[in-house]
Amino acid sequence: MTTHTVLWATLLGIQSPWVVTKAQFNRDLKRVDIWIGVQHVQIKTGWFGRKKRLDTPTTISAASYEKWRHLNLAGWQSYVHSPWPTPSDLVQKPWVGEGGQHFSHALSRLIFTMMGEGASLATICAALEVSLTDLWKYKLALDKGMVGSSAPVTRSKPAFVAPQPQAAAAKAEYDSLVPALDDTVWLNLASGRLEMEIKTLSLRLLLTRVKSQYQMAADDEVRALRIRELHRFFEKNQRALSHELGQLLYKD
Repeated sequence: MTTHTVLWATLLGIQSPWVVTKAQFNRDLKRVDIWIGVQHVQIKTGWFGRKKRLDTPTTISAASYEKWRHLNLAGWQSYVHSPWPTPSDLVQKPWVGEGGQHFSHALSRLIFTMMGEGASLATICAALEVSLTDLWKYKLALDKGMVGSSAPVTRSKPAFVAPQPQAAAAKAEYDSLVPALDDTVWLNLASGRLEMEIKTLSLRLLLTRVKSQYQMAADDEVRALRIRELHRFFEKNQRALSHELGQLLYKD
């Protein structure tokens, strides 16, 4: 391994038997492409029975690689090329991603977190230097339950994970009448257990979409994301949702 491949392996957190076999730079685009390979250790016996360790990265056909956009490294866009199909001991690594998806697990997780904070797609694109097309594909996969908050995911029975309210949200200009984010009314509303009369068209459309995406969600954190979206809508529009809000406040 050369000095620069060791550097990129360190930045990515790659450990034996996996190694960086190649790194390709594009200074104009400020982009680095990094190839991952497996390193096999061989012991060669020489004169007088002396043994020598030989570390030889395995050559893998270029057609057997999958590429994922990863987190920026030192201000450069990074792309990781990993063996495909992904070996079982690589599936959980943050610098690889799910089959058919564009982003690595680490980048997907960061995007998911920003979405949960209410960041717009344009904001995410600008902050992370990702294309709107790739981001839209990820959001579509998330909405359809094809990926979870940090793929891969293990599907389980729906369970409510109370999202943590942000400190900034507590600093409102006026006292909010909207139930707290961890109130089970949001779980019941998003899951369809709570029926209510809705007069506001925008809320009716949002609730229809949230219910559908909640049912298709790949994991509990994605379901929590839908609940935060619903809660945020009520917070922003509570003056226009007096009829619906009244039903939530007197749900019992």
